[in-house]
Amino acid sequence: MKKWFQATFFRYFLSYFIVFCLSVGSMFFLFRSHLIHTLTNQYERQIEIDLTNAVTRLGQEINSLYAIHTQVTGNVDVMMAKYKDEPYQAPLIRNELKKYVVGKQLIQSIGYIDKNHQELYCHSSRDYLSYKDGTVTLLTPEKNVSFRPEDYSAYSLSQLIYLKQDDLNRFIYIPVSHSFYNYLVFFVLENVEIEAVLQSLVSGNVVTTALIAPDGSVALSAGGEKLVFPSITDKDVFLSDTFLNGYRLASFYNPDVLSGRINEALVSGMPMFVLIAIAGFVLVTVFTYTAYHPIQRLASKFKSSGHNDPNLLSRLNTAIENQIIQNDNLQSRIEHYRTIMQKMLLDSMLLPENEIASSEIDADAYFMPPEHHFIAAIAIFGDAGNEKALFDADDHALIIKREENKTVYLINRRFDAHASHEEALKNLANAISQKTGVKIGISDTSSSAMDIPSLAQQAQSALLCTDDEQKVVLYQQLSAENRVEETDYQYPYEMLRTFSDHLKNRSFEEAKQTVSTLISMLSSVREQSEAMPDFFIRSVLIDLLSDLAIQMDIMKIKFKDYSDLYFKALYQARSCAFSDSQKEIEHLLFEMLEVFQYQTTGIFPSGGMISKIVNENISNPDFSISSIYASFDISLAYMSNLFKKETGENFSDYLWKTRCKKACELLSEKKLSVDEISLAVGYIHSSSFRRKFKQETGLSPTEYAERSEK
Repeated sequence: MKKWFQATFFRYFLSYFIVFCLSVGSMFFLFRSHLIHTLTNQYERQIEIDLTNAVTRLGQEINSLYAIHTQVTGNVDVMMAKYKDEPYQAPLIRNELKKYVVGKQLIQSIGYIDKNHQELYCHSSRDYLSYKDGTVTLLTPEKNVSFRPEDYSAYSLSQLIYLKQDDLNRFIYIPVSHSFYNYLVFFVLENVEIEAVLQSLVSGNVVTTALIAPDGSVALSAGGEKLVFPSITDKDVFLSDTFLNGYRLASFYNPDVLSGRINEALVSGMPMFVLIAIAGFVLVTVFTYTAYHPIQRLASKFKSSGHNDPNLLSRLNTAIENQIIQNDNLQSRIEHYRTIMQKMLLDSMLLPENEIASSEIDADAYFMPPEHHFIAAIAIFGDAGNEKALFDADDHALIIKREENKTVYLINRRFDAHASHEEALKNLANAISQKTGVKIGISDTSSSAMDIPSLAQQAQSALLCTDDEQKVVLYQQLSAENRVEETDYQYPYEMLRTFSDHLKNRSFEEAKQTVSTLISMLSSVREQSEAMPDFFIRSVLIDLLSDLAIQMDIMKIKFKDYSDLYFKALYQARSCAFSDSQKEIEHLLFEMLEVFQYQTTGIFPSGGMISKIVNENISNPDFSISSIYASFDISLAYMSNLFKKETGENFSDYLWKTRCKKACELLSEKKLSVDEISLAVGYIHSSSFRRKFKQETGLSPTEYAERSEK
């Protein structure tokens, strides 16, 4: 039992338990927040749907009155013509109007105004209607309310009029009418029916609803006993689209009600969270012991091997660190060695006596410039005087070339993040020119030390184009004919990338051609005793050799199989004059490529073999590219790249086309059902197969089988 009380065990347990508590707590609060958000959105969406349905329902009921209007006008016109000047004409018309009020719950009253004789014919189930001097008055025992129908006869749309007098309110519906008609029909609507529509919107979360008049006022409301409907600009008020001539329905939603219900649901679920916490405590204890026990056993082995640290975790940490050091990746070592060699080459250019800035300079500053720093070259013609006074205190400036009346400076300069590199350089050059009166040429900028030779040439090209009027010239300003030396030291980034791509695709002949092109390009660089061409040539060769070694390592080719060639080529590239070692370097690189090609021959199956493997596994739903190459010790990304090179397609596309072709054959034979064919081509769920098949062929499997029969 002693091992249960060790400090390390309790540290493990406490860490697991804290993580568990934080996870459960976070899960609870995230779940609560998500639940509130989701249900609120659902309820709000439902309110919007209910509003839309209610608007449709109310609009349809009101607009249905237009059909009644058509029947009324037609029938009354006939009666007025047939029984003209007869004493029973008016009772007949009123009796005709009564037919449209009785049984129609939305209509309280209907009126027909004969404009020629200024006569009102009407029937009402509640209010008394009178007409005098063009005004219709609705009389009730408590209040009266009036309106002038002629005010609404010039509109080409139906009108819903809201009349209000103190506590009395009425809705008048006037169908489409024109001033040249000799009649006008209007309907007084029953408020109870409109309130019923509003009441249907009231639910557990909708407190109250209202019919909003075109002027934004509440014409009628329902729900919420003695509850005043809030302003329609309230964030919890939902408005429908307008209908008729500007009316809208509105619902007032109380989010506190929904939140309270959600909290009640969460409280009722608390016992489940308590059970989860108890189960978690038990599981944490079990997992702690399960994880701790093998580590304790592993640490005990190191204890007898010289790792006598009493702290178990420290002992394991020391052992693992030593193991990592021993198993350092070859690619990392090559990359590191490449950088070291290129820094050494650059150091040969940056001699201490050439330093003019107060800070110490080494190659690291140019391989990893700090944030907001860049590398550039400035060429000066003439005597600049005190060189240390030319540059700012935080500029890293060195002389990389000096001739009679001409000096080329390399600078590592800081710039304003909001200004361009060129602007910062031009400001520096203008300041130097104003102080000394000398002519200055300015290169482009770069963040790579590999571009230093090219930058130096650019600055000198720009200097050649200066004159007494334009003493400061930027390389970017030069025309094409003045960039005579641009290609000499232009670093071949694109060719190096092309070389890596050829290696990834196992295009060895193309890779050899790229090597020859690069060697030929390097041989065209002017042979001088200066350090710049030497740095340029050797850096390109080291990059070329490093990329080749890294790609061979990716393909799991053992380093010992090509180490002699690698070190010989490295020695030639680093230490020998290129004019003497050019052919030897090219020969060594070609030999490494031949090793690469030989070691990878047969590592990838041919197109015919791929087709055979896929057809043999066509019914396996778990079949994947890793299933084909499980026996090959190369990365999955590299496998996919080689597969596409061999077949011209991605694995997933190739597999589906093979399966689709097989499915078409089986469908044409008509011996198996669609579900059986789906299983035969590796699809467990036939719905997925049907959908994929139709996307590919434009026909469902059944339709394809029927068409094949024809």
